[in-house]
Amino acid sequence: ALSLSSHSQGGWSAWFTNVLERPLAWLAQSTGMTAPNLQAALMERLQGAGNAALGRIGALFGNVTSTLAQAAITFFALYFFFQGVVHMQALAVRWIPLPKHRVTELIRVTADTIRANVNGTLVVAVAQGALMGAGFAIVGLPRFWLWSVVGTFSSLMPIVGTALTWVPAVAYLALSGMWVRA
Repeated sequence: ALSLSSHSQGGWSAWFTNVLERPLAWLAQSTGMTAPNLQAALMERLQGAGNAALGRIGALFGNVTSTLAQAAITFFALYFFFQGVVHMQALAVRWIPLPKHRVTELIRVTADTIRANVNGTLVVAVAQGALMGAGFAIVGLPRFWLWSVVGTFSSLMPIVGTALTWVPAVAYLALSGMWVRA
């Protein structure tokens, strides 16, 4: 198999040229354009797509940083919020127009629900990280245990979740020519 980073074989540029040589020749023959013109146009389009992808990745990391900062502020605020929870429960019992036992029951049920959601989220995150690490180990990726931990934390991010970790791994395997493993 061709090593993508081998300096003796030309690296990415030589690999990309070898992969595209036959399709470019066929396309040049079909369209009447010269192969170098087609290659230049393709490289221009790929460069534009790469620049757009880098811009979006930069924005994604900016959003991740913003999300982490907001999470830190939230946890800081929650710490002080929970410091005064007993006083707030007493206020709730006094000010909510329901019987005292009913307000206490509602507070308890709400607290149990919040605890169950947090615990469930953490258990799912650990399970996703462990399964991703096992998958990485099966396909032979190095440092699978590290990526398992990264996957555990990334699974806590809304929308992107563990895809933030496994999509680059699949792309690496595919670009390395390991299609079955990818």
